[in-house]
Amino acid sequence: IGTAVGVSALNAYGTWEQATGGIETLFKGSAKKVTGYADQAYKTAGVSANAYMTTVTSFSASLLQGLGGDTEKAADLANTALVDMSDNANKFGSNMTDIQNAYQGFAKHNYTMLDNLKLGYGGTQEEMQRLLADAEKLTGVKYDMGNFADVISAIHAVQDEMGVTGTTALEASSTIEGSVASMKGAWANWLTELGKTDGDVAGMTSRLAEAVGVAMGNVIPRIQQIFENLVASIPAMFDGLRSTSPEAFLPMVDAVQGVVDAWQGLSPGGKKFVGVFAGVAVAAGPVLTVLGKIVGVVGKFVGALRFVGPVLGALTSPVGLVIAAVAALVAGFIYAWNHIDGFKEFFVGMWDGIKAVTASVVDWFTGTALPALSAAW
Repeated sequence: IGTAVGVSALNAYGTWEQATGGIETLFKGSAKKVTGYADQAYKTAGVSANAYMTTVTSFSASLLQGLGGDTEKAADLANTALVDMSDNANKFGSNMTDIQNAYQGFAKHNYTMLDNLKLGYGGTQEEMQRLLADAEKLTGVKYDMGNFADVISAIHAVQDEMGVTGTTALEASSTIEGSVASMKGAWANWLTELGKTDGDVAGMTSRLAEAVGVAMGNVIPRIQQIFENLVASIPAMFDGLRSTSPEAFLPMVDAVQGVVDAWQGLSPGGKKFVGVFAGVAVAAGPVLTVLGKIVGVVGKFVGALRFVGPVLGALTSPVGLVIAAVAALVAGFIYAWNHIDGFKEFFVGMWDGIKAVTASVVDWFTGTALPALSAAW
């Protein structure tokens, strides 16, 4: 795992070097402003910093020309364009690559892909002129179709009027797809940071952890709800099975029905425990993959430092690692208990849930399963 992450980090850093070189060449004194926007793009545009800078580089020459070389304005307008692209893709379910291709076409005065934006305009020069005219009505600003900066501003005005603006940032915090895209962008940024001489690995790790937490927070409740609704639908299904199944199968139907009865007997806290456990089990896969890669990198690094001395060797021994892992779990549990909403209630309700399940299963076994099996035997 550590080797694979190391290779990925090396590739990501190589892309970053290339991308920042292009940004510095084009934006000169405003390059840091562009890279600052790029660092936040995992939230604002749902892409990594490298993807952000690569896309900006593809059309910035035309943008700067339209702004008379004003790199400060170009940095801001390039960010507007990138966020608008992502907002459009999220709002209309479009392919991000198709939208990027459309903008790159606009930079070359090619408007045949205007319809890729799904804003109600066809892919012709006349339709772009109509969009600019509509934008002028909204803002009172006269837009020049031959100026790429004006085209970006006009599209932004139209999307803002249609309620497209801001959907990416909203979805990054409130939807499954948006938060997972944000998590992927944060992961790519973390890989890049590993290769930097003066990289802020701690800060980037914190951002990654935050993005992972947001994604888990969106995924787990939905899986929990699906699980609860699925269980709630089972009684009706088994009523149908009981009325249509051959008599020989009824003990089996009754046995499964007992599990459903046990669920119905759970306290609210117990149901929450089972539902959340199911949600975590399903949602944890991709997140644990990311965390496993991080642990792999750290483990390789610690292993390489064993020559420092016997103390470090002891800490990295199996026993030391177990102690450290237990300490980390305890610290994490204490933090969650005091800071995460619903965490305490989750575990307080767990004991009630266990008792309710046990009592329900015992009652079902002695009152339903044994008589049914005896009769079948």
